[in-house]
Amino acid sequence: MSNTNKSYSVDHTNVGTLLHWIEEDKIGLPEMQRPFVWKSVQVRDLIDSLYRGYPIGFIVTWQNPDAALKNGSKGQNKEIIIDGQQRITALKAALEGHKIVDDKYLSKRIYIAFNPTTEEFATRSAAIAKDPKWIPDISIFNQPSFDEFEYVINNSQSLGLPGNKLNAIIQKLKAISESEIGVINLDSKLPIDQVTDIFNRINQKGTRLSSADFAMSRLSSDVTHHGNDLRKEIEYFIQIYNDSVLADNIKQMDPDFADSEYYQHIAWAKNENTTIFDPDFGDLLHICLGIGFLRGRLSQLISLISGRDFETKTYTEEAMAKSYQKLNETIQYVLNESNFKRYILLLKSLGIVDKNYAKLPDSYTNFG
Repeated sequence: MSNTNKSYSVDHTNVGTLLHWIEEDKIGLPEMQRPFVWKSVQVRDLIDSLYRGYPIGFIVTWQNPDAALKNGSKGQNKEIIIDGQQRITALKAALEGHKIVDDKYLSKRIYIAFNPTTEEFATRSAAIAKDPKWIPDISIFNQPSFDEFEYVINNSQSLGLPGNKLNAIIQKLKAISESEIGVINLDSKLPIDQVTDIFNRINQKGTRLSSADFAMSRLSSDVTHHGNDLRKEIEYFIQIYNDSVLADNIKQMDPDFADSEYYQHIAWAKNENTTIFDPDFGDLLHICLGIGFLRGRLSQLISLISGRDFETKTYTEEAMAKSYQKLNETIQYVLNESNFKRYILLLKSLGIVDKNYAKLPDSYTNFG
């Protein structure tokens, strides 16, 4: 008997197609602009699994209901990846040579090397880079300019393999992009709370998806209404506010954003140093939701920026545009230097010297 309440579908695609969808912006991948938490050896193990034909699990995607346009047509909300972002970021880094962002907001490459004689993968070291028996960077095989015939002629001797053997190895390496990966597509009509619950039930590593994480991912997937700029403004503010050294790293990593009005609005944070009030991005989203929309649940913020009209219970582009305009105004108000510093002075006037000593809950300072 079929389950009529099924809230998902399961498809299969290959790694190359999935990465192409990311490149074409059909699927949002916010992790490419956020610190990459995997270790290099985890990236190596992922590539090794694909090379050996092992499964690497499913990714989970969700697309909010399409917002209705004034002319009656539907505006496409970008599909976002709920689970599997780190794996896809790792694949883009190893196979296509994309830089990742480390925890200091510095862009860097992850080089996965390969020994064609032993068919062994390794993270590239100085010794491996000098060893002629190793191919120091497997991403070269996925570059548009790569010429297989020329590579075999020029490298078969140094790698110690006959041309036909090396060519077969290269074909096997390139076939990684043809490896199948499962895609679980969550029903677009699922409420945000259920999408979060589904993630937390199927995730095997114990990582919990919070409404704040979900909201930041939703913002990342929006370019039309500057949602990604607002996401960066909040996230970079938190990083700079907690560690002023990161300001220069962020400017170097994301120069276009550093030249924008969004960054100029938060640049003052690098000169601020207080332990009285140190919100994370979840706190700031809650504050903005309360001030701008008089609401308290972040799932409601996700609905608002997805185009939810709470009166008509429909999704419209007009409602989405209004929500983004209100959110933009509220974020600028909350992160305004004068407003922020005046609130810090208010806390000090109450006798609060250090939040830790005062045992003051985050919710109290957020509400204030």
